[in-house]
Amino acid sequence: MAANGISTLSTKELRQVAKLELAQTKRQQVGTQGYRDLRYYDLDLLPTKYSGDGIVNNPNAGGLQAGRPWKTTPNILAGLWRSQYNGYFGDDAEFAGGAGQGVNSPNWFDTQIPTESIQVTDFSKPNIGTALVSFQWIGYFRAPHTANYTFYITSDDESYFWIGNNAITNYTTANANIWTWAGAGETASDSIALTAGEYYPIRVQYGNATGLNSFSISWSDDYTPPGP
Repeated sequence: MAANGISTLSTKELRQVAKLELAQTKRQQVGTQGYRDLRYYDLDLLPTKYSGDGIVNNPNAGGLQAGRPWKTTPNILAGLWRSQYNGYFGDDAEFAGGAGQGVNSPNWFDTQIPTESIQVTDFSKPNIGTALVSFQWIGYFRAPHTANYTFYITSDDESYFWIGNNAITNYTTANANIWTWAGAGETASDSIALTAGEYYPIRVQYGNATGLNSFSISWSDDYTPPGP
């Protein structure tokens, strides 16, 4: 059995997509041997793809081009994917003890089934009242200018934010760009240098453990327009 488990997947379609997802993860990791300018795949750029175990021919107008199915931009250029989950993603026992930060809370999402997963255009969420609930946003941040960007988060209860390689894989409480919770009593922020036109992977996690909820994220940059 392959170490990554791809060979055990039940259909050719699942195996094809899993291989491309694995390759995409490696192509997106800046500073590694696998990083590529062409780092996003599009199944419709393949000459053939699978539906279950059946082959679907994909006529490519104008003929095949070198590098397909890889391209420089993600398929979703605007918006995010927001997933909602029942339950609180933090370490409940530690949170109840007043320590705040959960031990392995980011990995909680990997073991849960979302009650809803939809494409959105901002970081708003449904009115959840006092419900025990968690959200995860995954997408890309496109830097409009080459500048230093500062991201800000205020949340009640806990939230984490990653941008760059750690947003794709190996995201932990220790390497989060931002962590904050209700007990912190203030807005948390982090600054990072970004290049204009680049698409940076982002991951945001938020949960409400008890009482009323709130969450907001914003950013600013130090870009100065060129003079006349």
